[in-house]
Amino acid sequence: MPFDQMKSELSRWYEEGHRSVGFLGGEPTTYPKIVHSVAYARELGYTRIAIATNATKLRLKHFADRLLDAGLTRVTISMHGHTAELEDKLTRVPGNFEKKCTAIRYLVEKREQGFLPDGLSVNIVLNGWNYRYLPKMLKFFYQTMKLNDVRINFVRPEGYAEGSRDLTPRFRDVVPVVMKAVILNEVHFQRTFTFGGIP
Repeated sequence: MPFDQMKSELSRWYEEGHRSVGFLGGEPTTYPKIVHSVAYARELGYTRIAIATNATKLRLKHFADRLLDAGLTRVTISMHGHTAELEDKLTRVPGNFEKKCTAIRYLVEKREQGFLPDGLSVNIVLNGWNYRYLPKMLKFFYQTMKLNDVRINFVRPEGYAEGSRDLTPRFRDVVPVVMKAVILNEVHFQRTFTFGGIP
């Protein structure tokens, strides 16, 4: 999208009364004018400016700082495993786990300095390869990575998950694990834990 068109869209939504904007994907950090777009949203008066990202580019401190200084107030990171083996297998990108962990550690540090007032979270796509590890994933993200907000969304059978029984488990198998995670969070972690796509 040309930057003039991006500015026009941001202005139109602001004029219609919206004060929250999210940059989604694809992968929004690959957009050459993403920092300018965040800055323009803040200039207009948006009070909540969020990005949903795979976070691999946010491991670069200079890039993360530019976004935060431009006015970014929330980051949601797509991450689907608590180990390198699981994350890299699901994303099909060797080294992805370490890149994302590096980004999270830095963003937690910045959050503690007063940045990201609207939060830092992880969004897990729950699927046949990872759902059994959900309690361990919560422990990893809440305790090891020091996050306060985790969301899970049940896998949609599209992309390389389409037609795959291996990646698309049955609700009857997944729901007991989700309930165990809910109880674990209520009793032990007591953090924000939300989910979607699960009856």
